[in-house]
Amino acid sequence: MSSVDKYGNNIKYQNILIVSSILILIISTALVNFTERWSLETSILLTIYNWPSWLQPILLVVSYLGSVLAAAILGVYLILRRKKFVFLFLASGALTYFVVEALKVAVSRPRPFETLNQDIVARDLSAHGFGFPSGHVAIAVVIAFTLKKVFPKVSLGWWISFVGIIAISRLYLGVHDFLDVIAGAAVAILVCFAIEILDKRTKNINK
Repeated sequence: MSSVDKYGNNIKYQNILIVSSILILIISTALVNFTERWSLETSILLTIYNWPSWLQPILLVVSYLGSVLAAAILGVYLILRRKKFVFLFLASGALTYFVVEALKVAVSRPRPFETLNQDIVARDLSAHGFGFPSGHVAIAVVIAFTLKKVFPKVSLGWWISFVGIIAISRLYLGVHDFLDVIAGAAVAILVCFAIEILDKRTKNINK
């Protein structure tokens, strides 16, 4: 049996990624709900937060590569130039946003600048509401997932780095914890694969 489906996806690694994302989402949600602040998480946050202050404007700009504005710009580009990816992107983005917002309300986790206010201040003044999971990281995953389809020759490592630096920027800015960013990535990965499977099945039915 081939390990690659007719769409060019490596089934083995896709399944590993899906299962890993499910486990990450379950474990991170459990840790947030049933324990106090995880000491290792605080250590990771403070280590990154205490990086040099001159990085602030750079990482603030980087952070907004995972914003709704960035998603809107990509949406316009796809509508104008790559229409066949529009459904995948808009459906993944909309559902990811809904799931993230629902989880934020359900979990109600304060942001680190609220719980560690003696050590941390918000460097992104637009951050508001609850922190878990990270919407910016979730949107970054949707953007990376879509762009990987649009530009298949670009290395997967580049897109992983794109999401990773945005996740790091959210920690540096003091607006998210480690569990927030990995949960945001996990939510988006699961949604993107679900929408991709739905899109493929719909196209097969319509053939």
